[in-house]
Amino acid sequence: MMDSIGSLLQTHKASGNSAVHSQVMNNLRLMASITPGQSDSMKEALTNVISEIEQNVETKIKTGFSETQAAIGKSIDELSGSTATAVDQKSKADADDGTYFNCIREEKAKREEIEEADAKMKQSRSNEDEPCQSQQDSAGFQASPQLAKFVCDISTHSNCIQQLLNYKRQVTAMVSGLKSDLSDKKGVYEAAKALCDAAVADTLAKSNAQEDSVIAWQAKRVECQKHHEELRIAQCSFGTALQRKCTKATAYTNLLAEVDQVGGGVHSQPDREQEWKTTQLTKCMLTAVAEGGSIDAGTLTACENGATSVGELDRQQASFTGLMTAEKFTCSESTITFLGQVWDVPEGEAPASSEYVAADFSPQVDLVEGSSAFSFCKGKR
Repeated sequence: MMDSIGSLLQTHKASGNSAVHSQVMNNLRLMASITPGQSDSMKEALTNVISEIEQNVETKIKTGFSETQAAIGKSIDELSGSTATAVDQKSKADADDGTYFNCIREEKAKREEIEEADAKMKQSRSNEDEPCQSQQDSAGFQASPQLAKFVCDISTHSNCIQQLLNYKRQVTAMVSGLKSDLSDKKGVYEAAKALCDAAVADTLAKSNAQEDSVIAWQAKRVECQKHHEELRIAQCSFGTALQRKCTKATAYTNLLAEVDQVGGGVHSQPDREQEWKTTQLTKCMLTAVAEGGSIDAGTLTACENGATSVGELDRQQASFTGLMTAEKFTCSESTITFLGQVWDVPEGEAPASSEYVAADFSPQVDLVEGSSAFSFCKGKR
């Protein structure tokens, strides 16, 4: 039987299945070495060998096929999970970027309010000068009334009563004039004082408003610094998640490369198919002999035509493609855009509002897992 099958396979060596035929021959030689003695019938011996092939060889091949299919499914599941995490982390980073950007916009507006309050306070202080100077100028009152001497000739006017009455009238009129002048002067002073007091009060109010605006800006700056820290954490967490996603994507493509490799490892589908076909052909020919059939070209052709496939692997390529879109990241990104803009925030205790400048921003990304995804993430892992 061995000679007959060997001669047949040699004749069909050019059929394109020489590797399979050689393996079949090796299998038969191995089986011949363990075939029971002549006391047992050939049919019984071949039946036992066929049973061994089905229970051990075919089962092992099928198990390998199932394990490869499971490995593909696991790889896609891991890629799907890491993609979802990256997408979620990106959404959070985008939201935090918007919160921080708007916070700095408000911080800048508060610097503008301080500058406006400064200008109003300076103008108010300038407005004090005129009314307060007027108050100072009108504070004094001085009068130098010219009162004539009282003269009376007693020898002529007896007791000078009439002259005294006349003099009293002059004095009364002079005092009345002084009182009127003083009253007028007092009115001028009080009007100037009211204007000065109002100007001073306005300056105080403007000064308080300026101080309040500084306090409000300082509080907003602290708030924005907190948002900035939250933003950096979110961006770096996203970067790490993206790196993880790309590692999983590479693992999937590497797995499929193993599946397609001829002469590869445990996941090689071409190797598995050849092994399966060899096993099928070996079993078919042994079955033909066991059933008393002839070993000829027709038998070999029938066995080759009847050989099945170990199975078609579901590569889940569509799932992979769906997970590698621009919205879910392709792992070919060189830069990442969050909000798309970043503030240049000035330092110092009293920066000018004009120093707050927004610019376009799409930081470079490193997709190698374990590295700093963005330059600002150094030391944050």
